[in-house]
Amino acid sequence: MKLNLTLKNFLARFGRMAYMRGMSIFRNNPVTNGEYNLIHRIIKSVDSAEATVFDVGGNIGEWTDFSIKASKKENVHLRSYIFEPSQDSYQFLKIKFSDKDIKIFDMALAETGGVKNFYVNGSISGTNSLEPKLNSRVAEVQAITLDDFIKINRINRVDFVKCDVEGFDLSVIKGARNSLKNNIIRALQFEYNHRWIANRAYLQDVFDEAAAAGYFVCKIIPRGLIVYEIWNGELERFYESNYVLLKKTDSVLRNSLIVKKFNEFNLPVYE
Repeated sequence: MKLNLTLKNFLARFGRMAYMRGMSIFRNNPVTNGEYNLIHRIIKSVDSAEATVFDVGGNIGEWTDFSIKASKKENVHLRSYIFEPSQDSYQFLKIKFSDKDIKIFDMALAETGGVKNFYVNGSISGTNSLEPKLNSRVAEVQAITLDDFIKINRINRVDFVKCDVEGFDLSVIKGARNSLKNNIIRALQFEYNHRWIANRAYLQDVFDEAAAAGYFVCKIIPRGLIVYEIWNGELERFYESNYVLLKKTDSVLRNSLIVKKFNEFNLPVYE
């Protein structure tokens, strides 16, 4: 009986591991899951000596740290903007990057602007967010849409947006509709996981936004990107994954980053 139970547990674990590998779901480590590889290759691809990047949900600045190193390696000047509404993290970032030419804003990016409640779970916590939580400290923060920020600051091109906002990524994307439709943003990365459930947000919504703006929806994997031609219900599992919206007309990124395509049946396309 005990042996049967052990065997069942083994088969369940093996089956889950095989499924996750088949669905290209990797551990959420930017060093190994393709995130750092992606921003490095995008910085390398710019057709000028300058790249503009947005770090939305900066936390303690690890992603920006890597972007700086990548830009130095490729001899590209980096125009970096960090958005972090948590005051503890904001102050940490100001000290950390005090000797760098980086613009840091203590505001949230969302679908609509205005004052919003921000729920703080702990000092410099990566899970502080706009989602109400029990036993959290509530702070009021200023929010702005990506469209308004880009317009106010007269930014003509954003090479990359990294978005990690604890389940509110769809809200950020909706707040960037005009910038996406006007091809100002080359690529926008977002994190997809179980935190989307509390906001009644779905990956299918992202596919709708991307189709309207002329972008591919791609999953980030270690060696590049998987592009999905159309949403499929199998994708809506809320496993921790990182995706990116990639401008369809950007042949440089399309040809260099996409390594695999999946059709409407969520099956690979062999060309």
